[in-house]
Amino acid sequence: FYPPAGAWFEVRPYPFPAGLSVHFHDITERKQRETALGDSEELYRTLVENIDLGITLIDENHRILMTNAAQGRLFGRSATDFVHQFCFRLFEGKDAPCPYCPGVAAMRSGQPASMETEGVHDDGSRFVVRVQAFPVFDPDGRARRFIEVVEDITARKRAQEGLRQSEERFRTLVEQAGDAFFLHEPDGRFIDFNRQACLSLGYSREELMRLTARDIEERFEKNQTVEVWADLQPGEVHTFRGVQRRKDHSRFPVEVRVSRYRAGDRDLIIALARDITERVQQEEALQGALAEAREARDKMDAILKSIADGLLVTDRHGRVIMMNRAAEALLGISFADAVNWPIADVIRDPAFDHQAGRSSSWEVTAEGIRRVLRARNFDMRAQGGKITGRITIVQDVTREHEIDRLKSEFLSTAAHELRTPLASIMGFTELLQQGELTPEQQEYLGIVYANSEDLSLIIDDLLNLSRIEAGRPVCLNLSSFDLRDEIARLVAQFRTEFPQHAFTAELPEPLTVWWDRAKIAQVLGNLLGNAVKFSPQGGPVQLEVRSERDQIEVTIRDLGIGMSVEQVERAFDIFYRGDASNTAVRGLGIGLSLARAIIEAHGGRIDVASTPGEGTRVVFRLPRGLAGDPPGG
Repeated sequence: FYPPAGAWFEVRPYPFPAGLSVHFHDITERKQRETALGDSEELYRTLVENIDLGITLIDENHRILMTNAAQGRLFGRSATDFVHQFCFRLFEGKDAPCPYCPGVAAMRSGQPASMETEGVHDDGSRFVVRVQAFPVFDPDGRARRFIEVVEDITARKRAQEGLRQSEERFRTLVEQAGDAFFLHEPDGRFIDFNRQACLSLGYSREELMRLTARDIEERFEKNQTVEVWADLQPGEVHTFRGVQRRKDHSRFPVEVRVSRYRAGDRDLIIALARDITERVQQEEALQGALAEAREARDKMDAILKSIADGLLVTDRHGRVIMMNRAAEALLGISFADAVNWPIADVIRDPAFDHQAGRSSSWEVTAEGIRRVLRARNFDMRAQGGKITGRITIVQDVTREHEIDRLKSEFLSTAAHELRTPLASIMGFTELLQQGELTPEQQEYLGIVYANSEDLSLIIDDLLNLSRIEAGRPVCLNLSSFDLRDEIARLVAQFRTEFPQHAFTAELPEPLTVWWDRAKIAQVLGNLLGNAVKFSPQGGPVQLEVRSERDQIEVTIRDLGIGMSVEQVERAFDIFYRGDASNTAVRGLGIGLSLARAIIEAHGGRIDVASTPGEGTRVVFRLPRGLAGDPPGG
């Protein structure tokens, strides 16, 4: 027997005593049905495994019988991990079935059921899914299983929530906006508007909804706005000014921003109207202010031209932005050549100092004529106190300088001439004091001698100043000493002489310095004496010394009458006294000049800061030096 090609037979042999009986049964049709069923199952499995929806077969006890790969991907696990697990525990992280389980509802009703719920990843994070359940019927017609189809709608839900929040924010923004918002048809009929639109026009929402843009916009009378709408392209924004009418027929200026957009099959107009009444008033006020500013500028130009002293104005970066004719003549440069240049390039003398509150002098020679110029600097401040620039006043002080030179020569000569008779007075006074005198005579001679000593010190100061002004250096007798000892001696002396003042000294350790002891004592004595003189009602006088590496800083502070800005600027000028009246504090006005000369001879610097009615602070800084190690050695 030769079976035909492509046919299938089931062969059954039956042995018997005489031989073997073989039965052939044609099963080709059954095999074809099995192959077709296998192909169908494979097609079904391919479809289920490749679809992007989670598909799970669950029995009536909520145990998972099978699931596909998409369901595994939803929960970040292998599909085989789901089999025989309780669906409510694995998918929702709960201990009991959900009372609204769509699978239970589908099995009970025999109809598909659906719901939206949250799933839980292994890491605890949650996601939103849409669950559809379909009943699976047994041959007896009962549904004891169900197929659950799960779709991850987290992204869709987030998008919907984002859209809802965006719409809510937009509505809140529109309602809270300070501008009036209008949405209307191209013919002007209103579709929507915000609360500010009602407030600005004085209409209720119902009243305004019955109106059109023509009823509130003055420009409709000339058809200008309609033309604007007709020319607008979608997405294009046009801004114009107009006038709107309120319910009470009053008018107010507005700035309107109009755009056009496509909503489905129709065009709509969006308009934002801002009340610019205040802006228009401010513009009018600004125009008036600009006119006043131009008038003020013209007056300022006239004043600057009439000022005899040179005047330069610089910005915050020190660049020249204004300069009068007197400055051009004194400095030999035109404003056109100096504008926007650093002032250090306009006044090139190294003696020039551009710091605020400082003055400096230097010599210039033009056409064979020697002149002395002096510059003083003042900060310019805005209303809030912020520094916006600096003003520099340049003066020709040639005549004053010559007078000062003659004065110095006279003082030097007078001081020398006074030394001889003063020495005689002091000598004969000492001789008389050795004789037999009454107490009254001794008292008078003591007064003569004490005043002679004071006069001798004044003469020494005048001679020292004349040497300094003549350009001769201050002679220093350097030695090593403890500054604390010198300060303690002076403070004790002043406490005895001026008990109404409270002297305090803050001194670090150690304070060994390499200075001229006598001259530093003279500086300290002058500064303490000034603190006493300018605190006539008594009060504290503080002396503080700070040691910073190789530098010593000494500060003397009082709470006396203080000085004005102008007085501080001229405090170091020779013979300058802020109050030269008969009731002023006694003195020649040379103490600070001499103190600065001594400090600068030591390689230091001295500064004064003062406020009227609050007191004065004087600070000088000197390099410390070391005992046995003079500067430069």
